[in-house]
Amino acid sequence: MNSTSGAMDEQQNSTMTALSLSTSAIYTAIQTTSTRMSDNTGTINTSNNPISWSQLKDVPAGFSDGTDDGGAAGEPDSFILFKDTAQAKVRAFANIVASSSVWVARIPTVEVAIATVAITPVLATSKIRIDGSVSMVKDLSTTARTVRIRVRRGRASTDPKVGSEIGVQSQAVATSTFTAAIHVIDSPETTSEIEYTIHANVLVGLSSYTAFHMIAQEIPSP
Repeated sequence: MNSTSGAMDEQQNSTMTALSLSTSAIYTAIQTTSTRMSDNTGTINTSNNPISWSQLKDVPAGFSDGTDDGGAAGEPDSFILFKDTAQAKVRAFANIVASSSVWVARIPTVEVAIATVAITPVLATSKIRIDGSVSMVKDLSTTARTVRIRVRRGRASTDPKVGSEIGVQSQAVATSTFTAAIHVIDSPETTSEIEYTIHANVLVGLSSYTAFHMIAQEIPSP
């Protein structure tokens, strides 16, 4: 009896030891996998990586179909992100061009062109946002000067205005400096190159511009 009981105890101890070792191995495997999954220094597509692409869930159809067809040909100046209700694709274009310079040129009472920037939209449905600034200095008189500034689609003073024109006034101090900020949005409905130009004129007297900066950015419609 004692011999039988001893054998049973030994078998139970062996079983418990095996279970303990097995549980320890499982715990170690879980910890190792957890550590590896939280480590972002690995290499994609390494054969022993812990998770396969096929094990992911809720992957948008635009990705899970395995075809890299998000961007159309001729979109080298765009960053493409995908996601919309039809194909899980949305385009967010970063199509930006800028123009800037520093010099001194007069702004007379007759409208003159100050700065021009050209942009080629990727989508005909996109809007074009134009931001810019013009730094100016007034003449030697002690009378305040008012400068009217507008953006035109094109270079000529007869080309259509984009947005509303703005008026900025200097101080009534000789050679005082003042700045105009420009923010307008256009809907050109084209994929051809478009030029946008800042135009200005002073109402009375003379002023000069000393620097300008102009940015045109394509904004896709929602």
